[in-house]
Amino acid sequence: MADKELAIMRGMTGSGKSRAAAQMVARANTFNLTHTICSADDYWKTNEIPFSYSKLTAAHTYCQLLAIEAIQRGDSLII
Repeated sequence: MADKELAIMRGMTGSGKSRAAAQMVARANTFNLTHTICSADDYWKTNEIPFSYSKLTAAHTYCQLLAIEAIQRGDSLII
């Protein structure tokens, strides 16, 4: 089995996490590596609900489930 990578991005709002993740994906694409970005921000977009601190735990759980699914699929890079 080929090596897999898991990159965990942390930082303040506007610090460039999404940009760095996009650059990592672009690099992965040059090697035809499967990749998944698991972002708590996607919870709000997917469910079409406004941001709420009270839903932050649910957003992080959603992100964890996406990461688990990506690992089970055998994705090469998970961000």
